[in-house]
Amino acid sequence: MSKATTDNRLISRRPNIEYRKVGSSGFLADQANDTVYHLNQTSSAIWHYLEQSATMQELINTLQAAFPETPGLQIEEDVKSAFNQMIEKNLIAPCLDKM
Repeated sequence: MSKATTDNRLISRRPNIEYRKVGSSGFLADQANDTVYHLNQTSSAIWHYLEQSATMQELINTLQAAFPETPGLQIEEDVKSAFNQMIEKNLIAPCLDKM
């Protein structure tokens, strides 16, 4: 899926993915393929933000407002990279019924 395709599409968590916090680290467990993924800070923020469906741009805007001391371009690049990795790992996906 291309970057342009995901920028404005609503994205949601995939069903049957469980979040676990161990110490200060977050993990996602995909029971369908018995895989566990370690989340960095950006991926953790995405997972928590997607409690309700949102677009990648909405998340970027929210994080840029929450962390004004961090360069906006860095936040944008980090979010896009994490989004793409999470989509490739089938942890999050575009909503099928909403655009």
